[in-house]
Amino acid sequence: GRLLVGRRYQLYLLLPLFAMWLYALMSGMSPSVTRAAIMGTAYLGALFLGRPRSVLPALGLAAAVMVSISPNVLTSVSFQLSFAAMAGIVLMAEPLSRRSQRALEARFGVEEALPSPVVAASDIAAMTVAATVATLPLVAFYFERVSLVGIPTTLLVLPALPAVLVTQAATAFIGLFSVPAAEPVGWAAWLASRYVTEVVGLAASVSGSSIETGRLSGWLVG
Repeated sequence: GRLLVGRRYQLYLLLPLFAMWLYALMSGMSPSVTRAAIMGTAYLGALFLGRPRSVLPALGLAAAVMVSISPNVLTSVSFQLSFAAMAGIVLMAEPLSRRSQRALEARFGVEEALPSPVVAASDIAAMTVAATVATLPLVAFYFERVSLVGIPTTLLVLPALPAVLVTQAATAFIGLFSVPAAEPVGWAAWLASRYVTEVVGLAASVSGSSIETGRLSGWLVG
């Protein structure tokens, strides 16, 4: 946005705002997408006002807006999983990442800062673990089955998810105007999506990749 319109009057914030809500509309406004769009809007609003950008207030705002529009969304599994995952990332990811980095520094005797790829991998692993732990009770309650390979599988597919999102959104948008022009981008979207589905399918086919939990009491999940 800054490259296209510069910083004047902070108009560059309108571009990501438009792109974000366009993608949300094209993807069907599921609870998880709506939550992300509202939080993204709050983040851009904080940038515009020059206020501190904190995730928890934005998460609370998204919940309040969605519940005020449709109170029944509280019973949506997608809504509960999305908010639980984000809350877990906000509360647990940074401490987990710091601990893992300190452990790596101690293990390998690193006196200076760790290389950027190692820090990035540590952050991704911490977010994956945090989201998995936070959603584990809900997954066990609703699906009566818990994956034992979810964390390593997520680490393998996570780097491909930005490509999946960007190429699928670009395919849908370009396809509104020209199907032939959208086809090359569509093949890229297929390739990225195929990688994700193949990795997930391979992980799921491993013997003992999940365990059944049986029916759990709602009180235990709460």
